[in-house]
Amino acid sequence: MTTSNNFTVKEDAKYPNPYMEIPIEHIHSLTIDLLNEDFHVSTHEEDYILIKGSKLNSKDYQTSLSSDLFTFKRDDQHTIVNKPYGQGDTLEIYLPKKVFYRNIILNTKSGQGRLKEIDADTIKITTITADIHLQDIEASSFALQTVSGEVELYGLKASNATFQTTNADLELNHLNLKNALKIHTIEGDIDLENGYTQELFFTTESGDLDGKEFYPNTISFDSIEGDLTIKNKKQTHDIIVKSKQSIDGEIKIK
Repeated sequence: MTTSNNFTVKEDAKYPNPYMEIPIEHIHSLTIDLLNEDFHVSTHEEDYILIKGSKLNSKDYQTSLSSDLFTFKRDDQHTIVNKPYGQGDTLEIYLPKKVFYRNIILNTKSGQGRLKEIDADTIKITTITADIHLQDIEASSFALQTVSGEVELYGLKASNATFQTTNADLELNHLNLKNALKIHTIEGDIDLENGYTQELFFTTESGDLDGKEFYPNTISFDSIEGDLTIKNKKQTHDIIVKSKQSIDGEIKIK
C-alpha cells in the first residue's frame, strides 16, 4: 500500500488556470468530495487525471492516494455560502478514458455539476441541493441520492440503478437497465422517457412518476398519495403489476 499527498498544483503556460496532473497507474477507484463548486467531470485520451480551475490550490483542496484509491477533497473547514466557490469558473476533472474504474464516488452539497461519458463498475453520487446533469453513463451499479435541486440524466446503461430523493425533481431519459430500477421519493416528481428495465420498484409519499415510452416488465408500487402513470405507443409490451400498496395513489398504464 502506498500513500501520497504530494500532488502539486501547477501554474504555467500549459493551461490558463492552475492545474494538477495525477498519473493513473494503479488507480482504479476515485472519490471526489466537493462542497459548493460548479464542476464538470468527463474523460480524455491522456494517461493521467487532469484537474484544473481558477480557484484550484493546495490550501483548499487535498489529494491522497492509498492502494488503488485516489481521493480529491475540498477542505470542509470552509463555510458554504450561497455564491458558488470560484463563481465564474468551473472546476474541471478529466479521467483517462482507457482505464477500467471499479468505483467512482462523488459527494457534493450545492452548486451545479455535469458528468459526461463516465464508465465504471460502481458509480455513486450523493448531493444535497446541487443541480446535476448526467450524460452517457455506464455502470454495473448506479446510485444517486439527493435532497433537493434538479437532476437531468440522458443516457444510462446499467445492470441496476437506484434514485433516492426528498423533493428534487428528476428528468430521466434513455435508460437501459438489465435488472432493476429503484426510485424512492417523498415529494419530488419524476419524468421518465424512453427506457427499459426488467423490474421497477417505485416508492413514494406524494411525488409522481410520469413515464413515456418506458417499458418495465414488472412494477412494484408503494405509495401514500403519489401516482404512477405510463403512456406507451407499443401496446404489445405487457407490464405486470407484481405488487401495489397505496392509500390514495394510482397506477395508470395507457
